Formats: sequence, structure tokens, C-alpha cells
Amino acid sequence: MKPYHYQQIAIDETLKGFKTRERQLYTLATGGGKTAFFSFLTKQFIDNSNKRVLILAHRTELISQTVNTLYKIGMKSEAVIASKKYLNHSAQVYVAMVETIHNRIKKNPYFLPNIDLIIVDECHIGIFTKIFEHFPKAKVLGVTATPSIELTEKTTRILADGSEMEYVQKFGLHKVYHHLIQGYEIENLISDGNLVPEIVFSDTQINREELDIDAKTSDFKAINNHVSKMCAVLNYEKFAKGKKTIIFTASTKDNISTLNDFKEKGYENVRIFDSVNKEESGSRSELLKWYDNTPDAILINTGVFTTGFDCPTIECVILSMSTASLAKYLQMIGRAGRSTTKIFKDKFLLIDLGGNVDTFGKWSEPRNWSPYFYKETKPTPKKEALDKITYCDGCDMIIPATAVVCPFCGHEKEIHVKSVSKKTVKVNELIYPNGEKIIKYCELYGKDKNFAVDILHIQAIDLFIYCEIKKEKVENTIRNGEFFKTMKRILDNEVLIIQSSGLDGEYKKNHITELITKLYKYYETTN
Repeated sequence: MKPYHYQQIAIDETLKGFKTRERQLYTLATGGGKTAFFSFLTKQFIDNSNKRVLILAHRTELISQTVNTLYKIGMKSEAVIASKKYLNHSAQVYVAMVETIHNRIKKNPYFLPNIDLIIVDECHIGIFTKIFEHFPKAKVLGVTATPSIELTEKTTRILADGSEMEYVQKFGLHKVYHHLIQGYEIENLISDGNLVPEIVFSDTQINREELDIDAKTSDFKAINNHVSKMCAVLNYEKFAKGKKTIIFTASTKDNISTLNDFKEKGYENVRIFDSVNKEESGSRSELLKWYDNTPDAILINTGVFTTGFDCPTIECVILSMSTASLAKYLQMIGRAGRSTTKIFKDKFLLIDLGGNVDTFGKWSEPRNWSPYFYKETKPTPKKEALDKITYCDGCDMIIPATAVVCPFCGHEKEIHVKSVSKKTVKVNELIYPNGEKIIKYCELYGKDKNFAVDILHIQAIDLFIYCEIKKEKVENTIRNGEFFKTMKRILDNEVLIIQSSGLDGEYKKNHITELITKLYKYYETTN
């Protein structure tokens, strides 16, 4: 097991940076191999210095994943988890649940020997800094796919009249990690075959300005997420039926509602997981085992599986909610971005019911994280925030948030009419069948040319599903000859690639005629 070339470049850059810096943050997209990156970095750090490393995480899955990866590259580690009361101190690497080690150190400051490097997995969560003070001489590396979290600081200022006013100021993660190392882009990981691209279906009628922000979470309040009740079910049936799907909702109440919607439609392969509906959720380990082993499973949750959850066979993500957080948006979608050899997967579906794509752009587009990492807002008086003030768009003066007309310049605030979400969404762009990708998959599993053309036909039928082409239109285009012209243009070259490949068997049928037969069978099963 060796690091990818981009991981080795990042390792070299990080270790070089530690010669002059105490803290750094490395960002790499979900699915790019963050665990492998910092595991190889740990090995190289210890090989070069013979020092100790502490790796912090916030979920048990991440602990197990890290320990297993370290073992594969020849590193022995000790896990610090609640069930393990004592350490053998037989390793130079400790992999710890953040709350567990925090409690142990509070009880016994000498619980761990000297630590020279702390690595923080999913550092955007912001719960790890309380550990740093126990190891003031240690270097710190944060690792995340989304370094866009805002940190809040409160200060008090003395006014001219001698009174005090509390101010609030927000900062990016540079306040903790000081320096940003930006890793491989998603588009490069897709080109290398480590990730797959998304096909986007989105509702563009959501008016997000109507949604209120929750002061505690800095995200939209769940009660304001006005996605139509049956959106998730209708769009799943329309575009993703039979595909392994994960659905993110705005609240635990929505989890139950969405679960019932699916059950009313006769689906048994659907479950929810949250901290409230425990009777429906069951245990986390049993649920994840079921999800991994069920090809068409539907998993509904509210922000539980945004991080620390790896299931490469997910084929569809449904965002049945609106979020104001770029980090949360990317983390949710990233669950389906990983490539896999367990199934043929050259893409995944993103069904966005909350206007998120319109706000943040496509998951796979390049991003410059520096403005988020080095962000620093002006101090805002807490009293004004509590009074719900705003700024006039006409003269930039501070006015009450409830004011329709500015008392200073007379500018009238634009009133937004509440919109109603559509029950269905539209596809933004398509990914067409690719014979070369199909051949690679068939070679891996010893499948023949007939099997390869079957996959090609499935992908072709998907195009009709995604574009919502009705049976009547297909019949009309068959009669006027347009169907044959279009499908020959899309499929002829891909079929030729398969026929010319080294796969076993022969494909001698008319692929267009066979596609028509399969297409009619699809329409028969959906009517």
C-alpha cells in the first residue's frame, strides 16, 4: 500500500511546513483519501523523528478506519475509546475519540506521554481545540474536506458614556490552524477514477430568503424548510427507483414523515436513523450493516451521516431540505461521490429539493478555500443583533429589520412573495453511456460482451427516465425515424468499442431493436 502521487506531494509539503509553522490545515475532497494521507504522514513523521502522534476523531467509524489503515501500512497504534480503560503504551500512535481522551486527561494529566504531533480528522467540526492546551509543544494538523466553518469570539467594549457593549466577531479556521494547504480538486479525483461525477436534478423555485437562520446552528430553522411533503418519494420513484439512496431531511419529525410516505407507497427497504426516533432507528452498527448489504436500501437521516460514513455503493443523494452551510452541503453530497468496483458506477444522482445547488454550485466544481479559511468579519454589537437590526439597501444605514421603508432615504425594501416548491425537479445535464468504462468493469468481474451491452442499455434507458420522456413520444419518434438516428448517434460507437474489446463472447443482435424491447418493458412496469 502506497500513497497516491497527490497524497505524497501533500505529505512532503506538510512536513516541510512544520519546520517553520506550528499549526496547519490540509483540505481534500471527501473520497480523496484523507485517512490514508494522514496515516502515511504519521508513518513518515515517526520514521524521521521517532516521536509520538495523537490522532483525534469524533466517531467510532473513523477510529476503526484509522486503526485499520495504520495497520495496513505497518504501523501499530492504540485506540483510546470509552471501553478501553488502560493503555499498554506499546505504540507511538494513539487514535482517540475526542470526548474520551478529554475526560481521561481531566482526571489524569499524565494519562498520555508526551505528544509531538496532533492530527485532527474532520477538524471543521471545531470540538477539538480543548485537547490542544494539554500539549502546548505539539504541532497540530487539521484535516477536512470543507474548511469553511466560522468561529465566534465575544469581546466587550467601553462606550463614550462609560457603559459596556458586548460585540461578536466571526473568523475562519485560520484562528486555530494558521496556514492552509489546499489538496487535489474533485475534478482531478474524478479524472483519476477515485470519484465519480454527479447528475443534478434540482428545484429552482425555492426562495431561500424566506427561511430564518437559527442562531445556535447558523443554519436554516427546520420549521422553515418548506419542501413539499411528497417530494422525496415522488422524485425517488421518478429518477432513482432501485438505486441505493441516502436522504437528508431538516428535522427528526421530517424523518418520520418521509419514512411513512415511503411505507405508504409499499416500500420495505427504507429506514431512518436519528437520536429521537430510537424505536424506528435501532442500533447504529446494525443499521449500517443492513445498509451496506442491501443493494436498493433507502436511508433517511438528519445530518447524522454527513461525516465519518463511508459507503461507496450509494447511487443517489436526496437533499429534502435547504442548508445555509457550504460545508454541510458538500459533506452530504460527498457520501455518494466515491467510486467502487462492487457495482458498475460511473456517476451518481443528486436530487436537490432545497435550492442548494443554485446557491453553492455543483459539488464537483473547483473551489478556492482561502476566502473561507481566512475569513474575518467586522465586530457586531450583540445588542443590535438581539434587536434584529438590518442595513438599508439604499443608503447602508442601520434600520429595524421590520421596517419596510427606510426612515433615512425612503428606500422601499423588496417584499418576497412566498414560493411553493415544485413536487418534481428537472435534470441539469446528462452523462452518456461509455463503452470503455463498461469494459473495465466487465474485465474486473469476468463478464462477457452481452453483459456489457446490457449495462449500456440500462444507461440508455436511464436517459429516458432522467429526461422524463413518455412512452407516447418514444412511439412517435420510432415511427418518424428520429429514435433510430438519435440512439445510433449515442450508442453505435460504444457498442463497437465493446464488440472490438477482448471480452469473452459475441454480441450479434441489433442493439437498437433490443433497446426498444427493453424500453417497452420498462414502460410496462411503471404504468
